[in-house]
Amino acid sequence: MRRYKNHFGSLALALLTHLAAAVTVLVLGFLVSYVLVRGVPNLRPEMFAPTYTSENQSMLPAIVNTCTMTLFSLLVAVPFGVGSAIYLAEYAQKGSRIVSLVRVTTETLSGIPSIVYGLFGMLFFSGKLHFGYSMLSGALTLSIMILPLIMRTTEEALLSVPDMYREGSFGLGAGRLRTVARIVLPAAIPGILSGVILAIGRIVGETAALMYTSGTVERIAGLTKSGSTLALHMYIQASEGLYTEQAYATSVVLLALVLLCTTGCSDWEAADDPLGELSSFYQTENDEPEPEPLTALTLPYVSGETLDPVTATDTVQQTVGALLYEGLFALDQQFQPQPVLADSWEYDSQRLVWTIRIRADALFSDGSAVTAQDVAATLERARTSARYAQRLEDVTGVAARNGAVMIWLSRPLSTLPCRLDIPVVKSGTESRAVPVGSGPYVFAQDDGGAYLTASTLWWQDAAVPLTEIRLQHCKDRDSALYAFSSREIQLLALDLTASDGTGVSGSGDYTEIHTPVMQFIGMNTRRTALEDPALRRALSAGIDRATLVSSCLLGQGTAAQLPASPAYSGYDTALETAYSAAAYTRALNEALGEPRENEKPRTLTLLVNQENSFKVTAAEEVAFSLSNQRLTVTVDAVPWDTFLSRLQDGNFDLYYGECRLTADWDVSALLGWEGSLNYGGWGDEETERLLSLCRTAEGDSRNTALRQLWEHLLDTAPFAPVCFKSLSVLTTGGVFSGLTPTETNPFFRMGRWSVHLEK
Repeated sequence: MRRYKNHFGSLALALLTHLAAAVTVLVLGFLVSYVLVRGVPNLRPEMFAPTYTSENQSMLPAIVNTCTMTLFSLLVAVPFGVGSAIYLAEYAQKGSRIVSLVRVTTETLSGIPSIVYGLFGMLFFSGKLHFGYSMLSGALTLSIMILPLIMRTTEEALLSVPDMYREGSFGLGAGRLRTVARIVLPAAIPGILSGVILAIGRIVGETAALMYTSGTVERIAGLTKSGSTLALHMYIQASEGLYTEQAYATSVVLLALVLLCTTGCSDWEAADDPLGELSSFYQTENDEPEPEPLTALTLPYVSGETLDPVTATDTVQQTVGALLYEGLFALDQQFQPQPVLADSWEYDSQRLVWTIRIRADALFSDGSAVTAQDVAATLERARTSARYAQRLEDVTGVAARNGAVMIWLSRPLSTLPCRLDIPVVKSGTESRAVPVGSGPYVFAQDDGGAYLTASTLWWQDAAVPLTEIRLQHCKDRDSALYAFSSREIQLLALDLTASDGTGVSGSGDYTEIHTPVMQFIGMNTRRTALEDPALRRALSAGIDRATLVSSCLLGQGTAAQLPASPAYSGYDTALETAYSAAAYTRALNEALGEPRENEKPRTLTLLVNQENSFKVTAAEEVAFSLSNQRLTVTVDAVPWDTFLSRLQDGNFDLYYGECRLTADWDVSALLGWEGSLNYGGWGDEETERLLSLCRTAEGDSRNTALRQLWEHLLDTAPFAPVCFKSLSVLTTGGVFSGLTPTETNPFFRMGRWSVHLEK
């Protein structure tokens, strides 16, 4: 009590806690003692006769029926309950509105009185399905009753399994199914059995629901026959008032039966070591050893795969390549082009040609000068590459002339530097696994594996934080995640919405990278239902973008109402309006007119490709927020090939789309008459004029032109921007400070970083 002398509130709380525990134990002890004292003396051998009569009041048929009822109810409820819980805990997207709805529904079902379940079972199983009064009707009714209990306890048991178990399994190459079956479920067995035990208790003690479904016939019954359970048997004895002593005796047997079942189940234990040999690496928080001090920086790398920046598609290889190669320009964090290898540039708007001169001091890592021929060769390859072809679709030719790079265009484009952050490699080295670049580091190998070493010939002559960076082979994304979680690598750039990001949470620090990847709701303006711009504006106003990003995309994005990233220096927030459900309702009523009596709601279908679960969840969120009494939006998730085919055929109302814009925010492909992505069939002269103006405007006038275009698009609403996706740079906690990453270069301006390693 000395600890509480200065804390009266703590003392009072401690006393109340002990008092409550004592009262609970005393009440429970009293009840059990009372049952035993009144019931044990009344136990008679004839009460266990095979056949019930009014003289012997045998409870043996009821005991058999109770066991049958319990077994069959669990056989139905446990697979469905455990399976549903596995989906909610391991497969469903976090924050999904559907998942939340399922959980709320489950909690609601748990609170429904037994008599209601009994009436339902009588009407449906006994009546509609013609099972009559039978053990089958009773067991199915009880299965529905205990299903919410098993689901919730199993889900909580699965969620309590440490993520380190999953990380270890994924890191060894196991898939999700194997991980759940061999690792997670065995570890969750105690919690799952707790739910089963509680379910058994409810089954054995149930009376109200069974009176209306299984009946009260005192006999050993099959599934198709009516039979009384032990609880019903005791209830009938007590209610008649003639067999009170036998009722007490029955209560003793009922108590013993419950204790027997629960004790048998509680003997099960979870696997002591679900990860086998990996358990030595995954200890509890109390036993976790101090991490080894980091003396070197290590990055992921796919051994044997090309590092050619033009053809490399793997994010891991592109991250390494950002240290080896540089472009004419680099986009900063506001998507503004900053010169790197480019020294000067000019644009001839009449001839549609750009002339770019290369810095005289720019050198490759082998000591040779970066020439216009090297740049031209790289850009020519990029024009036909999968990665860069779209952004260079307006380029008709590239050549080196008089020491400068000449770029010819098919139409005006004053913003070409925004698209020229393409890494340059030395001409003639393209076929190598590691082409020669002009970046701050050089690729090397020794007996310890691959590594990067600071280039002594780097033309910028700027300080880099480390003279050497080690590379560790990671065959795929999961192995890279595991290596990061185990501190084997210290930096990883990835899209968390590309998969579930399992094992990443809590492993280090996050730095967000803004990207020009826009997600949007496309509208088929050729369909009568969407011809009215007022309706399209209403649909755009009905999207709760901030909620969608946070709940459906793991926060990996920034809500946007304009077709430009909010990180862009020219983004005009004054054009945006705050989301309001009431405002959406008003806008929809203005578009549809005053509601008419017996008016049927209009229906729209939202198309989405089913392969990306994050997009499916986002589409469901959009459909939910748009649907009301006057409008119903349904989601149609289809395979990618079907999705693309229906877009090309115009067979859709709405679709959930994603596209990568260039840093000059050109949306001609989406909205231009000849746009390759103009699936909605949009086109008007004003849009074409403004698109052309944005392509030709220079300097400060570009922001003015963009604002005019955005105002027009907000008014006509041919599509509805939703958000711009983000990438994440994950770093080991405390190792880095001052990071300024961009989408194409996680090491942007790395000379300003600080790297903290043990000497």
